[in-house]
Amino acid sequence: SVHNCYTAHHRVLLPSPDQATLYLPQEPFDRHWQQAAPDIARSHPPLSQKAGRMCSYCAPPLFQMRHAVLETLMSESVFADRIVQNLLDTDLYKLSMMQAVLHNYPNVDVEWEFRCRNGEDLRPYLNDIREQLEQLSELSLGPDQLSFLEGINFMKPDFLRFLGLFRFNLRYLSIGIENDQLFIRLRGPWLHVILFEVPLLATVSEVRNRIRYPDVLLSQPREKLYRKFEWLQANASSEELAELQVADFGTRRRFSYKVQEEVVTVLKHEFPGRFVGTSNMHLARQLDLKPLGTMAHEW
Repeated sequence: SVHNCYTAHHRVLLPSPDQATLYLPQEPFDRHWQQAAPDIARSHPPLSQKAGRMCSYCAPPLFQMRHAVLETLMSESVFADRIVQNLLDTDLYKLSMMQAVLHNYPNVDVEWEFRCRNGEDLRPYLNDIREQLEQLSELSLGPDQLSFLEGINFMKPDFLRFLGLFRFNLRYLSIGIENDQLFIRLRGPWLHVILFEVPLLATVSEVRNRIRYPDVLLSQPREKLYRKFEWLQANASSEELAELQVADFGTRRRFSYKVQEEVVTVLKHEFPGRFVGTSNMHLARQLDLKPLGTMAHEW
């Protein structure tokens, strides 16, 4: 039965002579399946909890298409054209601090400077970083995103109205080479530069990684994550795992957006302890997770 080939437990058993097991979370598979074959997907969902048989006419092409979707998932790059997805692709505490700044220090000017702690030479990535940062000015919040923020009880109406008008202003941003090092500086009203930090750091990280590690596939971080799950299950009791709570706070240092999205998706469905949420507002909205965070050292 082709239906039975795909379990409801997010680990996909691919029928083959050696019965190879591929570890794939449900949501990415479902997403690719719907995109690859919307008509067939409606009548033959990618995952099924019940046994079922298909006619000899339907099964072979369906089987081949599922193989193609699996191959897409296994060969998918961890990098996308756009690094920062939207204005919600940031941490909750940046928004909570931004609201506090609006209400208490709307006219205070600040200066912020990027520092690479390990001294790595980032000069070769200058043009790519600049290109990605310039794209930030294109971002804005849509009605659905603002509606999501309205569901957070400490977000005030005046702040949400301000966010609906907010755009990144590149005149507060300087980037170049100074003293044989990459420099990035922000100088301007605290209210207007505060949201730069997380997308800026995520951009530097992903630009550097896509140039240094262009051949990394999405299956690789996924497999590493499953190995960590297996280690936890081998070294912790069921009682300990029941009390183990983990949250994602990785946006600013993520390898790439697609890696963070994949990791958070797998954690949501398969973490052997309790996955309690993410600080990333975009992923919280997209994956129906609890957004986490209060205030950072900046405040």
